[in-house]
Amino acid sequence: MWDDAIERARHLDSLPSPAGPLHGLPISIKQQHGMRGRPCHASYVAWIGQASGDNPLNDVLWGAGCVFYARTTEPQSTMHLECANNITGCTANPWNRALTPGGSTGGEGALLGLGASVLGVGGDIGGSVRAPASNCGVYGFKPTSRRLPLAGMKCTMLGNETVLPTFGPLARSRETVNLFMRVVLDTEPWRSAVSEMSIGPAKDKRDEGYVPMNEQDKFNHDLYTPEKYIGAPVSLQVVGRRNFDEKVMAALELIEKALGRN
Repeated sequence: MWDDAIERARHLDSLPSPAGPLHGLPISIKQQHGMRGRPCHASYVAWIGQASGDNPLNDVLWGAGCVFYARTTEPQSTMHLECANNITGCTANPWNRALTPGGSTGGEGALLGLGASVLGVGGDIGGSVRAPASNCGVYGFKPTSRRLPLAGMKCTMLGNETVLPTFGPLARSRETVNLFMRVVLDTEPWRSAVSEMSIGPAKDKRDEGYVPMNEQDKFNHDLYTPEKYIGAPVSLQVVGRRNFDEKVMAALELIEKALGRN
């Protein structure tokens, strides 16, 4: 990864103008978050060598001109306020090696506290960015859940919707935290989370040949006019029999492929 970082830095140096607001800035990333073209094990021995998925947040930072140069460790399962696993061992606090840097973003906290990074990206649920920042004497920020793109993270509880994580920055200054948030939010990542079709009066006319099944059905049908709903998203509900969840998702996959969303 170091060689790739040097190559990236040389490329940025060769440009006639800055690539973006993070031009040439070295950024470290929590290993669990994944990175295109590199494996992601999230500190599970059994996951060593598994491929990473795409990470839209990394894409935003890369597009702004950053240089990814390090991926940092975390505790196995990540749900821990310390930092030790069976792959990289126990991470120490840079101020006092008898203490923990905190977790779960302990590798980032230690690296920032050591002065070896100026901006890192971690993840937070109940303190996983804030605790290492506090323990290591740096700045940490937990954004509102779902405000930043979260795809690409190696999840230990796939499908869980009750404990909502979020990516968040650790930095050596408040200004750097502000810079990170401004760069990401300026791309309006929530708009790209779901691609949608919208209603247009020319193509989404009311079906005047429809025969309502009852008075309530007629009432609902008559509510729609293309002019009233212009620009509103066109939504689809896919339903199936009880305990056939996988078939519902398979049907949705076919529909999305037909719409060109591969």
